[in-house]
Amino acid sequence: MLSLLIPTYNFDCLLLIQELHEQCEALRAVDGEFDYEIVVADDCSPRKDLVHALQETTELLGERVRLMALPKNVGRAAVRNRLLSEARGAWVVLMDSDARVVHDDFVKKYWEVRNRMEVVAGGILHPSTIERGYELRIVYERSFEKERRVEWRQKHPYAHFSVFNLMARKDVITKFCFDLRCEEYGYEDFFLGVALEAAGVPVSHIDNPLLHTGIDTSEVFLGKAETAVRTLSRLPQELRNKTGLEAHASRLRRLRLDGLFTTAFSGVQSAVRGQLLSKRPSVLLLQLYKLFVYLKCRQAK
Repeated sequence: MLSLLIPTYNFDCLLLIQELHEQCEALRAVDGEFDYEIVVADDCSPRKDLVHALQETTELLGERVRLMALPKNVGRAAVRNRLLSEARGAWVVLMDSDARVVHDDFVKKYWEVRNRMEVVAGGILHPSTIERGYELRIVYERSFEKERRVEWRQKHPYAHFSVFNLMARKDVITKFCFDLRCEEYGYEDFFLGVALEAAGVPVSHIDNPLLHTGIDTSEVFLGKAETAVRTLSRLPQELRNKTGLEAHASRLRRLRLDGLFTTAFSGVQSAVRGQLLSKRPSVLLLQLYKLFVYLKCRQAK
């Protein structure tokens, strides 16, 4: 059985559920070995209209589609662990609720490689157009365009590790799960990838993408970046040491330039934020801004 697992919070993922259900039913009709379940976990969304719509939709789609409506918010890592523990299938597909199916054979492609790959990433696509106010997220994602291609991912299997669109054997992935110290936005995917690499679990990559539709406004995305950096700053040193941000921060400390950097950056912080929220944001400035926030957080410890 294949378990398709979707954590959601305040997001309308009804179309995603319906698209997956249609593909699964079509595959079940022609493949006698295929069976599936779709499990959606709502992490106590305050928008009860969305929760009600989810309840109605999952009930209409039948016994193979079910909703877990959590009574309290448990966070990004814990809700994914809850889904993994509830999954009945020998294989699980983890995806984000702001995804949309791109190809008619999305489920079939994963099903066909299940016995050849323990952990396999399908990839991610982003919208090609930019609306005013959303530039920062799109420009940031475009800066990783090369790294999104399947050829690059196959050569660097653990880089930019993401569970936006990932299939794995349940008995493999549940040995690691998600680090519960990542309660807020950021780094729960990264540290799962680190754990898989350390344990020698092979991560394969195929061309089976989902489209990321939940593009944040520049203001929201910048806020999420700050939250991710603060999350990282509170984690133990052995985890922080595995990130590029800590590597850059350590270099500045060794050169005794960290204090000078944060002092100088404080003077232009407002101007930098303004540039990041402009029509032509700089990815380099975003990286420097994240380094500034990280150093400030660590200096406050």
